[in-house]
Amino acid sequence: FPSHDRTCSDALPKSHPLDPKAFIVDNCSVLCSPANGNRQVHISAMDSLIRGSGTIALTKMCEIADECGCPLSLLAFGYADTPTLKLVEWYERFGFVKTGMGSKKDGFRMIRYPE
Repeated sequence: FPSHDRTCSDALPKSHPLDPKAFIVDNCSVLCSPANGNRQVHISAMDSLIRGSGTIALTKMCEIADECGCPLSLLAFGYADTPTLKLVEWYERFGFVKTGMGSKKDGFRMIRYPE
């Protein structure tokens, strides 16, 4: 893990005014928290009604995490009309990689190391 002056808590964006566990990035609500002894940030959920704001939000999250030297982790799990494998491919475009076994049914754990 690279040594930086900032911690992974510094990589968390501005808090959501209605949910202290969520954050607002662009027009997207992101549920995330420090994990692994404050050595990474785990993204639990991303939600937006505006098409494209998830891409903008994840781009900003990756930029902040890179500045802090902080890995991002998540479980890529499809829902509604978004298939799991399509979601995995979307996260891979941001540099996330699968961290082991997974399935379309149960999702895939993924991590993105800072660049």
